[in-house]
Amino acid sequence: MDNSLERKIADVCDLLGEVSIENGSTLFLENGLLLESFDAAVQDLTKALELKIGLYAPSDPIISEAHYKLSLALEFATHPSPEENRQKALEHLEAAIDSVKQRVVLLESQANHEQAKYAKELIEELTVKVDEMRNPTKGEIDVGAMFGSGVGLSEVLQQKVAESLAGGAHDLTALVRKKEKKPGSEEASVGEKRRMEDSPEGQAEKKR
Repeated sequence: MDNSLERKIADVCDLLGEVSIENGSTLFLENGLLLESFDAAVQDLTKALELKIGLYAPSDPIISEAHYKLSLALEFATHPSPEENRQKALEHLEAAIDSVKQRVVLLESQANHEQAKYAKELIEELTVKVDEMRNPTKGEIDVGAMFGSGVGLSEVLQQKVAESLAGGAHDLTALVRKKEKKPGSEEASVGEKRRMEDSPEGQAEKKR
């Protein structure tokens, strides 16, 4: 298969996985089976990771990102079992850290000490996440907020994942979620005014 085609397929699988994670615990049918969105995300992100491993070097930020996303999906997936999935999630999170460590070695060999320092800070933040997974705290986790406001992830980690781990090409936090316009906003008011002007009543008013 052509590498460019494989990259496109990997990107599509990646996007589908992001959409499934964003949907949270939504249930839907796939090949006659009832799947939770997190389980569907695991399937898509696993395929994306498999393709990317054959396309990019282990130290590439894209590989780190792929492992990290899959760990997020696995952490909340239910099939075949939550316990098994959490263990796999931990493995992929550690794989993401290993990838960043290789990135540090490469950057230091290139005398790019500033980026190497930044990557080391990222490793520290990801290590905190590993500790959180090994010693989970009681309480409800809002996965949607995890991607938006950073519940379960520090703001520093969010920023570093988006800017360093993803290398700027893939923004882990830039998922498909779009903020709804506030009813009182200027943009919403303009849209409402146009709809009123285009209505039959509005046209009649213009002719007076």
